Amino acid sequence: MNEELASSLQSKLDGKTKPPGSLGDLEQLALRVGMIQGTLEPQLKSPTMLVFAGDHGFTNEGVSPLSFGVNCPDGKKLPVRWSSNQCFLQ
Repeated sequence: MNEELASSLQSKLDGKTKPPGSLGDLEQLALRVGMIQGTLEPQLKSPTMLVFAGDHGFTNEGVSPLSFGVNCPDGKKLPVRWSSNQCFLQ
């Protein structure tokens, strides 16, 4: 294992504008992908995002800090934060 690369990748993750470790498993995945690719700039080709959602009525209660959603081309609604990513949505 390239300890220098692992340390540099971890430092890069910790330097993001967020509390260290706050992205949980996603940070570990980013570290693993960087180690596999052997770079500080790992890239994923054709990523796919699976979205699982349910209507629990929370939005109607006014407890969500996010807007309800945006219309996708297929007429379904997704939260705004997902609509700007360049991923395939399933």
